[in-house]
Amino acid sequence: MAWSIPALIAMVIKIQILRHGGLRIIARHLGSTSNKVSFGEMISLFQADLLIGFVLLPLGFLILTKILHRKLRGVTLGVICIGMLFFLYVHYQSWLTVGRFLSVQLFFDSLWWGISDPHYIKMYLDFKVMAVLFVSICAIVLIIWWARKRESFRTTGPPNMKRQTLRILIAICPIVLAGISYIPDVKPISYHESILVQTAEKFVGLDEQNSTEFIKLKPQELVDKYYEITKSPPPKRDSVFSGKAHNSNVIFFVFETGPAKCLDLGGNLEEFPAIRRLKEKAFVAEKHYSTYPYTARAIFSLLSSQYPSNSLKDFIQQDPNLVAPGVMRSLSNSNYITTVYKPRRAQFPMDEAMYKALGLSAQVIATPVDQDTIKAENPDWKEAVIREDLETFKLLQMDIRKWKHSGKNFAAIYLPQVGHGPWPTIGENKGTEKKSMVERGRAFMSIQDAWLGDLIELLEQQQQLEKTLIVITSDHGVRTHQEDPDFQGGMIDEYTFNVPFMLYAPQVLDSTYVIPWLTSHIDVGPTVLELLGVYVDREFEQGSPVWDESLRERKTYFLGNHYLGADGYHSNGRFSMWSQVSDAVYQHSSLHFDINHLIPHSYDEYHEVTSAISQMVALQDRWYTLYMRANFNRVGMGAN
Repeated sequence: MAWSIPALIAMVIKIQILRHGGLRIIARHLGSTSNKVSFGEMISLFQADLLIGFVLLPLGFLILTKILHRKLRGVTLGVICIGMLFFLYVHYQSWLTVGRFLSVQLFFDSLWWGISDPHYIKMYLDFKVMAVLFVSICAIVLIIWWARKRESFRTTGPPNMKRQTLRILIAICPIVLAGISYIPDVKPISYHESILVQTAEKFVGLDEQNSTEFIKLKPQELVDKYYEITKSPPPKRDSVFSGKAHNSNVIFFVFETGPAKCLDLGGNLEEFPAIRRLKEKAFVAEKHYSTYPYTARAIFSLLSSQYPSNSLKDFIQQDPNLVAPGVMRSLSNSNYITTVYKPRRAQFPMDEAMYKALGLSAQVIATPVDQDTIKAENPDWKEAVIREDLETFKLLQMDIRKWKHSGKNFAAIYLPQVGHGPWPTIGENKGTEKKSMVERGRAFMSIQDAWLGDLIELLEQQQQLEKTLIVITSDHGVRTHQEDPDFQGGMIDEYTFNVPFMLYAPQVLDSTYVIPWLTSHIDVGPTVLELLGVYVDREFEQGSPVWDESLRERKTYFLGNHYLGADGYHSNGRFSMWSQVSDAVYQHSSLHFDINHLIPHSYDEYHEVTSAISQMVALQDRWYTLYMRANFNRVGMGAN
């Protein structure tokens, strides 16, 4: 009976998923024009949950209890049931947050983030769900205690026939229900899968696509295949801008969680005086997109000019000793000092290996500000984040002065963390709780604009402003329900991927140069290197300079399966998405989807989209394992 608690919780999770949009998707999959499912179709959705949760696993536990010693039965069953409750809890919490069940990698990353910055924990936990978890644990403990108590007072007399009959009926009931659920003749879809099986598959990555399509391709054949699949423009070295910023320094200023919805570079910039000033001599991309809704993978694309891994483990986790190409490695091998600046709260276990792999010669991490001191001075914990960001910023300023005196060129990337959601009210915004989340996010980006203004002032003092390229962008946009309740989980969206991009280039431009076509983080590195006239170690670029009009024809991808449960791409003026949570395909003129944009399984477009995404994911995995890893040293890339 104790196992019935987690089995019922799994059923409740499925009911919640069905209530929040699942039924409408199922109705479309099954060909309903009314967006409703019949009673028989509804019952069939629980067939695997009933069979596995209430028949097969209880049978397995029954066999286990017969094998175990009597004293171990209760403890063993209790550990299994309570362990499964916690397992289902973290998965349901993940579904509430991002619309997808949790992978083991994201579990450990979340755990690390919570330990490093406990202030975020209460913002991401649903306390109603925690209350249900607590009550369920208590119920399991009581059931096991009652069973042990009852067993100790069991008599040796004749069996109680009423009790025996009741036990048989209880045992038969789920078997009958499971049998009934298999009666309706319904085409199998992803929602028929058991929640217990789904959570286990997602956790260990058994749902990953493992294609051997490109396994026999030689390096150059693989590159040619990439150009064929994406219709990317081939590398060009004769642009009007090539080498026009030769010998310039480079600074990347990357907002954390900064959607274009909060900072529209084509809109009113009254709250952003520094950005407004730099925009006067800058490339401004009107439609710029991140490649992945997770900082490490987005930064990897920004600095490597390649799509990140879409597997459970990213490229660095697969090979910590990786030597990757990209803008920082090219500049490092051209005698630039390359450094990343970030507060310690943003440092994950594999980050050091990633920045080393990308060719950064130094990683500067500011000493954490004492949390107790901050609380004593100001109860607003977000002030601690600002303090740490400013401490990191001061180290960047110190190094800029030092590099000026040494006469060395530098390329630095600054990664402030104050913008990390959720966005509370802070400073002048206190007392304005009714402000929209977009307004709050804009306020946090405005705070960082003031730091950018200080950076401009320093560069002017050092007579370096006109000799420096400044890249301004974000790693990604909003990607959790806690960051904004309007966020759509389990899908890709403008709010998540569309980010601002501006490249200040005073050596090249006298006015704003607007890029009207769609650009990506993979295009940032080639843009910077082309302006600098640096061509070393660029054989692996998947992007192109943002001014290349051929990008209009490119198929540009947005990956996110292992975070949001969906991937997509833009091609021929349309956005396509494959949500692998629901096995649903959508197409629309903008990167925002609802049930009206769903493509039925029977349509050719469904197979076209799933094939295009599967093909790109397979190629990217092969790009890493065959072309990149095997040939880095062959082309003479340094390992510093």
